[in-house]
Amino acid sequence: MAMKKEFQTRRRFLSHIAAATAASIFPIGTQRSNALPKPARPNIIFVYTDDQAPWGIGISGYPYAETPNMDNLARQGAYLTNSFVTSPVCSPARASLMTSRYSTELGIFDFIPHPKHKLFNEDWSDVGLDPDIVTFPEVLQNAGYKTGLVGKWHLGDWTAQGDDKFHPTHHGFDYFMGLTGGGIDTQNPILEEDGATKQFQGLTVDILADRACRFIRDSKDQPFLLCLHHRAPHTRYLPVAKEDWALVLVVVALTGVLHLVSAYLTERFRRRKMMSLTCFAAARLAAPVIVLL
Repeated sequence: MAMKKEFQTRRRFLSHIAAATAASIFPIGTQRSNALPKPARPNIIFVYTDDQAPWGIGISGYPYAETPNMDNLARQGAYLTNSFVTSPVCSPARASLMTSRYSTELGIFDFIPHPKHKLFNEDWSDVGLDPDIVTFPEVLQNAGYKTGLVGKWHLGDWTAQGDDKFHPTHHGFDYFMGLTGGGIDTQNPILEEDGATKQFQGLTVDILADRACRFIRDSKDQPFLLCLHHRAPHTRYLPVAKEDWALVLVVVALTGVLHLVSAYLTERFRRRKMMSLTCFAAARLAAPVIVLL
């Protein structure tokens, strides 16, 4: 009970901070003609991938990571080269990301299985991110930002028990479209949109990206926060879009050519080495014969 009261107190405190921030950004009245211009509030696009290695992006310097769009985002925004998570497991890491707190404080110690998952039991039915805990999207929402989440949430189930307290819209998001659990198929996924769950046709990454672009277009009249949480690359790689597969075929073809060239040069070197050894041995055998003669 004391912990819940603490959460509510922190919620009021952060709400006051958000109100003060909004007041400083939007000063009331224009009493002075030489008032300072209103500082611009940047739009925020936060892209969160699932189990992507540090070298899985071109800007890291790894030559075989072909990610031009992600590289452009990193160059134009912020690329954090010394960042860490508090847990290697999905749900605890996401809880810390949303709250800036250790997941053990929040009662989330492991990934939260969906009701249809083989590991699910009644003990998991009430595990999730408490709506009384303040998240960073909630702070921005209170400061006048339009907030949206597209993709993976994985901080509690709201589909089986008829209780939607773990739904993203109770944690600072005005809009949600995405996964109801932790896993999803690479294509033709079952996703929630406008409060209804249905199956979509197409590649999951493309569907989520399309909804993210739509949110950006619909939010041009006010500052916004968009959290785009992909399931990839945790899920299986295939199938992919034709243009992406074409690039893979080019890489495979080049790799094959390099392998053939390497095998050819290796064989040439081996033969030359064998010829050299043969000549050396013949010379060593010829010397005693000459002496005997």
